[in-house]
Amino acid sequence: MLECKSSAKPLVRPDVYEAAKYRDQYGAQHCIMLAPSYAGDKESLDEAVNHGVSLWTVDDLVTILGLGANAYELRPLFAPASPPATSPT
Repeated sequence: MLECKSSAKPLVRPDVYEAAKYRDQYGAQHCIMLAPSYAGDKESLDEAVNHGVSLWTVDDLVTILGLGANAYELRPLFAPASPPATSPT
């Protein structure tokens, strides 16, 4: 499940509960919240882990797409709150 957010500033306190709710509702195995950037505060990261949501930036997505990897190879990058390629800030 992919939820996209837009913001001119780093996203503070993303609503990871909402993203997790849709993951469960649609029976998805993973949940990614995509935003231009995140504030990177510990509370937000802890909340993302608690709800099983991986926080990705647009730069993360661009990097991942450039790897040319298949979905199976990317599965470890869907871990909750772990930014896959770049820092969440």
